[in-house]
Amino acid sequence: EPAAAKLFSSLVRNIGRNGIVLDATSANGDVTAFTSQVRAFLAKLPKRCGIFAANDFVASIVLWLCRLEGIRVPGDVYVVGVDDNPNLCDNMHPSLTSIQPDFTTGGRLASRMLA
Repeated sequence: EPAAAKLFSSLVRNIGRNGIVLDATSANGDVTAFTSQVRAFLAKLPKRCGIFAANDFVASIVLWLCRLEGIRVPGDVYVVGVDDNPNLCDNMHPSLTSIQPDFTTGGRLASRMLA
């Protein structure tokens, strides 16, 4: 499990919730393998849950696969992406909720760590 996923799971557990992480790195860029993994993951999720996707592109795939699987978004599943890409977010159905990364603060933290 990647370090960021471990941190996310830990933070979710700290607020009394369960965090399930899909590590699709074994797909090695194979779109068919990736979509198969995501479909299996979605089928096992408890309904009325949230999905925090690594980026808007992954979130858009999740929305598409939810539609194929008959999973209602919003309703059964709530999806949030990262990047706040208007080309993806505004053109999805339903529109994709996304957060914008704080690159400025991230850059400052990285430079402090290097110093």
